[in-house]
Amino acid sequence: MIDLLASTVILIIMFSFVLANFRVAGSSGQLEIALKEVLASINGVKGSTLGGRVMADGDFPEGGYAVHLEKGTSDSNKVFSYAVLDPENNGLAEGQVLTGGQVVLTNVQVAELCGLAQSTVTNLPCQGLEWQDAGNYLEIIFVSPELIAVNHQLGSGFRTVGGVLEHQKTGQRVYFYVSLDSGLIVGDNL
Repeated sequence: MIDLLASTVILIIMFSFVLANFRVAGSSGQLEIALKEVLASINGVKGSTLGGRVMADGDFPEGGYAVHLEKGTSDSNKVFSYAVLDPENNGLAEGQVLTGGQVVLTNVQVAELCGLAQSTVTNLPCQGLEWQDAGNYLEIIFVSPELIAVNHQLGSGFRTVGGVLEHQKTGQRVYFYVSLDSGLIVGDNL
């Protein structure tokens, strides 16, 4: 009887470890999917700008296409892809989000947004003294095939921008960044 009880306790302990590993793996999967969705959104607007995609009204948006990310708000788990219809009025506005241009990240949110004044990346985004806080939102705007802007050129002076995504339950993080000089888009685990 004691042997049976000991075996049962050992099985329960082993099962709890296996279950914990499944939960971590599931969280990691959600984080990987979120990173891929952010990168796909950025690549999508880049491709739209390079390909000269037209809007429903038949006009190419004067300001190009952009991705909008926020931190510290109720939209911190969303990525918006939009057409910059009126670059003079700056930013994401009603009616500009592209069809299918809102992605909701499952259990993941934007934790940090940052920029780098230099074009050479030596540290991960938002890590190290070179990276500066980009504020509560980040808009990466592909104005034309030759011009990539950020936050409608509100004086950021950034040549590279990026961010950190964080799983809300586990605290695991991944990063992404975009070179405004070359258009290079990178993302990976921290």
